[in-house]
Amino acid sequence: MKTTSPWSHRNNLHGFTLVELVLAIGVMSFSLLAVVGSLPLGLESVQEAMVQAAKANICRELRGELQQISFKSGGDASTVRIDSLDNVKYFYTREGMMVSGPTSANAYYEATFAVGEGSYSKLDGDFTFQSANARNIKVVLSYPLQAPAANRKQTTFSLFAAKQKSN
Repeated sequence: MKTTSPWSHRNNLHGFTLVELVLAIGVMSFSLLAVVGSLPLGLESVQEAMVQAAKANICRELRGELQQISFKSGGDASTVRIDSLDNVKYFYTREGMMVSGPTSANAYYEATFAVGEGSYSKLDGDFTFQSANARNIKVVLSYPLQAPAANRKQTTFSLFAAKQKSN
């Protein structure tokens, strides 16, 4: 006659021991902690990519505007002229779309201009020439507009505008 103990049928049960469960929970918690810990880095990367894309859109739009700038004095008031560009400011949303002014609720970027004489940089130094037909335009893009001026980030780039030769 075969005697059975209460523990002899344990080999037939399919389950996990407490030690196995604790180890599995520990491994899962460490892996989740690593994933959750990397989220802020991913969010920073996404925000920086959005800022870079908006600045590229603004630069592209300004380049298009400045390619059509008037070198003539006078003219109608709606035309931006090269001699009055120092007084012009453009405002943009976070996405890089132009808005009417700084009081707009969506205004985030401000573009200001400084017009200099026609010049360009070479590898071995600067070359400047005197011409009424060309100007170097320095564009300063500052953001966020809601921050005090001292705390704003700035991006500066230059554009070269030349008067089209008329036939």
